[in-house]
Amino acid sequence: MNQTNQKITQEPSLPIKTKIAAWWMVVIGGIGIIFSLILLGWLISIREETNINPVLVLIYFINVFPPSFLYFLTGFLLHLKRKRWAWFFGITIIIVVIIFFNIIGFASGIAKKIGVKPIYFYIFLLMPFLLLLLDRKNFWKIAT
Repeated sequence: MNQTNQKITQEPSLPIKTKIAAWWMVVIGGIGIIFSLILLGWLISIREETNINPVLVLIYFINVFPPSFLYFLTGFLLHLKRKRWAWFFGITIIIVVIIFFNIIGFASGIAKKIGVKPIYFYIFLLMPFLLLLLDRKNFWKIAT
């Protein structure tokens, strides 16, 4: 009797692809947050030595921190809440972050200045998007 009650109250686990996508987003978002804070500190510390424009420091920070934070938050919501709105929020945020990187990051030439190729960003951004889309039906079966 006790085992049947325990099985009833236990939540079903997330589908594997959704779990991988959620953790991928948490890890990449966390790395982006740490990287942006280190970058901001480094740029502020060398600004006085090299006469870097403070607006440039702000542009670098704005280009990395908000998308990373949204990515991190989306992965956590998807993993913890297990709701359909979290899945839609995740897909929406991934699309917004990709558009954000296109418009602000690469259109302004920041990626060329720091020597980063845009394809690397898309690999890290599109993998969770594809995993979420591929596992949509399995996720919706357990989502409430």
